Amino acid sequence: MDHQRFYVLDDALQVRPTWVAGQLYIGGIGLAKGYWRDETLSAGSFFPHPLTGERLYRTGDLGRWLPDGNIEFLGREDTQVKVQGHRIELGEIEAALNRHPGVQSAVVRVLGEALGEKRLAGYVLKADPSLQASDFAQYLADKLPAYMVPSSFTFVQEWPLSANGKVDKKRLPEPTQAQASGPALEVEGPQEQQLVTIVQGVLKRPSIAADANLLNLGATSIDIVRISNALSGELLFRPNVAQLLAQPTLLNLLGMYRQTLADGSVVDSVRQRAAAPEQVIEDPQQRARFKADQRGRRSFNAQVPALDLARPDDPALARRFSDYRSVRQFATQPIPTAAFAGLLASLAQGQLDGEVKYQFPSAGGLYPIQSYLYVKPQRVTGVAAGAYYYDPVQHRLLRLDSDVLDPDTYDYFVNRPVFENAAFSLFFIADMAAIRPLYGERSRDFCHIEAGGMAQLLTMTAVEQGLGLCGMGSLEEQQLSALFELGPNHQLIYSMVGGLRTADEHRRTQIEAFASAADQTDDASDMEEIEI
Repeated sequence: MDHQRFYVLDDALQVRPTWVAGQLYIGGIGLAKGYWRDETLSAGSFFPHPLTGERLYRTGDLGRWLPDGNIEFLGREDTQVKVQGHRIELGEIEAALNRHPGVQSAVVRVLGEALGEKRLAGYVLKADPSLQASDFAQYLADKLPAYMVPSSFTFVQEWPLSANGKVDKKRLPEPTQAQASGPALEVEGPQEQQLVTIVQGVLKRPSIAADANLLNLGATSIDIVRISNALSGELLFRPNVAQLLAQPTLLNLLGMYRQTLADGSVVDSVRQRAAAPEQVIEDPQQRARFKADQRGRRSFNAQVPALDLARPDDPALARRFSDYRSVRQFATQPIPTAAFAGLLASLAQGQLDGEVKYQFPSAGGLYPIQSYLYVKPQRVTGVAAGAYYYDPVQHRLLRLDSDVLDPDTYDYFVNRPVFENAAFSLFFIADMAAIRPLYGERSRDFCHIEAGGMAQLLTMTAVEQGLGLCGMGSLEEQQLSALFELGPNHQLIYSMVGGLRTADEHRRTQIEAFASAADQTDDASDMEEIEI
């Protein structure tokens, strides 16, 4: 528009470079004086730039400059949040919830401190009074990843509105604590009562039904860790988290405790560890500080001689920071057969000067790591759903089973949502009988090294094929034994999931490649770590 200027600025009101996202501001003659009869809101959105003095309007939108002079709109700042490590668009959840026939209107907000654990809370104005919170939770669970399902649903009779007629989310009520319902929990002795008290204390609930789903009651990943740590410290019992999350109820937790007592391993297992077992840091701020300390990097005093090395001036090297990061969102379209085959070809056996060769190392040239895959229905062109063994000599897949891999194999909070979105899973499983006779107790260490080389090679190859991969952990290994017909000598070493990169992800890779070639500065803040 004539006489108006648009800016993409950072938090310090500095101009963001091309391709780098920032907050969108408007200046110029056509700028309004403020919001009608709302001086407080106006003061936060209309103000002079501290250096230039130009009066600006903070739109609340996110965007970035493109090389052609246009601004790409990236969504609303106040509706993009990060919960449980996942970037979430609240509007996407609201749109899905509003499609429920029993919903008149609905909104979603985020609860929790800025640096603390975040929770999604849903608010519904019902069209059908008979519907309960569980109905909406199940409806969303069938349509969205688990991390996008609100942990609570509060029903309202009307919406609190702001002066401009929009729903004022800050005035929405806090989620009500649901009363315990269902069968009562029968405990035996003070230890079992202490277990129940610990769970109630962590979740801040006076009572919990025996069969109530703890996740539906608002339990988060940090809550589960707190429960596990408290049980370990007070009852010398640390539950299997994957087993608990497969059926997250007090009844299941109590059953696990009783089974551990029956096995006689409550005290023995703890005594075999260090006298004071190491506790996992659970507070989000403490975890952030621990990460910021960079304890994996050694520090030396100034007297130690240092030699500064020149960094290669190669745009391709800069692109690797983007290319090789883990991908957690995948396109739903089927992976082309050629791309899938091209990815696995990096694991295939080859010949060099008449000798058998691989593109990754193995102790003694034994190559004990076997590759297994689970492919989802209609996610890879020409490959039927099911479990497969990859034969690296013949470069082919052998179908072992048509059964479905249970999503509960993965950690509920971090890995399961990624698996649910992925097209396939890849498992590196060692046949210890193929290495132990030569390397004994060192065998598993060498298997980890081999699997690491395979994972890195696949990550590099995936970019060339338009695919993305993400490392997985916290697996329920028993699920894999039947699926892949494994024997007693098989041990899971590492796992990944993968799929077709989304259009945005693929476009971002192309954009960053272009930007590097044009000597643009990369935005390191977008880099992600593999979470296991």
